Amino acid sequence: MFGFSARRARILASSCLLLLLSAGGAAASVCGNGVVETSEECDPGGGLYIEGDPSQPTCTNGSKCFYENSCCKFNCQFVGQGAACNDGDSCTSPDVCNQVGLCVGTGNSVNGTPCDDGLYCNGTETCSNGTCGSSSGDPCPGTLCNTCQEATDTCVDPAGTVCGSETGCILGQCDGAGACNGQLMDGPCDDGIFCNGADTCAGGTCSVHAGDPCLGGSECADACQEETDSCNDPAGTACTDDGNACTDDVCNGSGVCHSPPNTAACDDGVFCNGADACSGGSCSVHAGNPCPDDVGCTVDACDEDADSCSNTPNDAACDDALYCNGPETCHAILDCQNAVSPCVDGNSCTVDNCNEATDLCSYDPLPELAACNDGSDCTIDDICVGGGCVGEPPLMADLCPWVLVEREDAKGDRIKTGFETIVGGDICGGFLLLGDASINEGDVVSELTDGRGAIRIGAAALMYDDIASGGGGAKGRPNGVKVPYTEEYRLDPGTVTPKSDATGSYDLDGSNPLVGQCALARDSFGPAAAALDALPTTANAGSVAMRAGELVTITVPDPGALNIIDIGDIRGSTDSVLEIDGGSDPATVVVLRVAGRLQLRARARIDLVGGLTPERLLIYVSGRKCELGDKAEGAGTLLCTAGRLKFGTQTLWTGALYGAGRLVRLGDRTELIRQAFQGF
Repeated sequence: MFGFSARRARILASSCLLLLLSAGGAAASVCGNGVVETSEECDPGGGLYIEGDPSQPTCTNGSKCFYENSCCKFNCQFVGQGAACNDGDSCTSPDVCNQVGLCVGTGNSVNGTPCDDGLYCNGTETCSNGTCGSSSGDPCPGTLCNTCQEATDTCVDPAGTVCGSETGCILGQCDGAGACNGQLMDGPCDDGIFCNGADTCAGGTCSVHAGDPCLGGSECADACQEETDSCNDPAGTACTDDGNACTDDVCNGSGVCHSPPNTAACDDGVFCNGADACSGGSCSVHAGNPCPDDVGCTVDACDEDADSCSNTPNDAACDDALYCNGPETCHAILDCQNAVSPCVDGNSCTVDNCNEATDLCSYDPLPELAACNDGSDCTIDDICVGGGCVGEPPLMADLCPWVLVEREDAKGDRIKTGFETIVGGDICGGFLLLGDASINEGDVVSELTDGRGAIRIGAAALMYDDIASGGGGAKGRPNGVKVPYTEEYRLDPGTVTPKSDATGSYDLDGSNPLVGQCALARDSFGPAAAALDALPTTANAGSVAMRAGELVTITVPDPGALNIIDIGDIRGSTDSVLEIDGGSDPATVVVLRVAGRLQLRARARIDLVGGLTPERLLIYVSGRKCELGDKAEGAGTLLCTAGRLKFGTQTLWTGALYGAGRLVRLGDRTELIRQAFQGF
């Protein structure tokens, strides 16, 4: 069940109003004043048009005379269900009145249909897959005094606007008609290039250059570095060797060749003190006796003359007289220690057996097409085929391995996590900002191919797996340690440096296969949305609007099967609860297809009941907002293909977040726990 309908709620409110009026005197109804009064079902106010379409003729009465963009007739009564209307969105067609008096689009207009998103400076728009989002781009030439003015919907800069060249060789003011009344300037300028030397204006352009400013410099300061606007070689560049293996001879980044001590392996000529390492500029650290007697598979001793260890066997092999627990070895404490069964083939499509009496292994195959487990939560319907376990890829196979993915968007490209956030899975996006003291339990991958600091890691952040990008740099202080122990706190593209906890690597030259997998995930939003849009509707729940503290339940009409439930908006005030009931069948799969926005205020929740689990719920939002307020909670896979994805502080989500471009933001102390969608 879907709770009270909006129509029944209005009828109940009207009945209450009639009782009040009966007690205190009747009030006259005025149709068209924008207030629903006695005897009125609706009253949005505004103009009256044929079928509510402002592009049609105006009218005053008649069966097709509705208030603008509504299903409210001229007499302030709702039109019957199924009547043609206009919902104000040119990207939906056809539009009809539903069972609660709302005008809703039942399909998408033809791609390319003109529409308007209300902005001038992004050009003209056309419909694309039911949304007004395909813009032609800046309609203005972008020349001096001819830049887009959103406030006035023109391409002409206001009179008095300072204009001129970026280099400063032309300076003046705009005349308000698109022209720059500028004059040529003399003297120094800056063409933005360091390595061609000091610049001077000539003929209105910054075209006179002094030449390479680094010629004749000393070692470590004789090569122009355009990236840093200096003549100093980068810190770590090799320079003259001082002959000491326990020092590194490198430029210090300030133009000086210096020899700091290192901790490299070295050799002091003594074998029996163990492997040697540098410390304080000398070969002074020793591992100790390389031949300790381990009281075990030998008796060990060190021979300095032979530079070797002597190992006398001590009959380490043993036997506990059992075959099916595997071979045994000697152990100082446990005596003859067991291994594992020799009859384990790792195939879930066989039943492994060991015969102790005959010392034989047998592997009985399960029936063809029997259910099995291929070990991946990114496959579904695993069955035995030809003796092996094979799973089918789900609808969103490329998104499945990730817990947080941000869609590529030309207007912006950023994931930002807050202070002490916990991300329990792999992150994929463009420009990544990981908050201070955050915990990142999976791989962190940026598809960006250039730019310093494509991945920025906050102070004291914990990084558990690989960090990779398509060529962009990374910088920060994870675990309180500089990355990668240089003054710049960054990694240069093309380097691979062990992380401070030695559990993974930095790989920023695009060679890590995670980069390609991230690119596939970011490109899969469109195909996934198209496939979800094409699914037939099981039920239509209208829009869900929950008052503060209110509980609303959506119960699936078809337990044990795939349920596609269309919803206009999901909005929840403070402490409200949206309960999704799977009908007490663990096989139920639910797709909430939200055409508008998902917006939950502080402490609002989405609860799964009736056997429904996070891996069998997909919330697909094609509108412009996916927002959860502070301390809100929810579960399932949240796929937002158009709107921004924003979580407040201390939110909790169990499932996965796949957000549209520009900015995906998780607030402070938010926790994201991965549960892959396995519905279909």
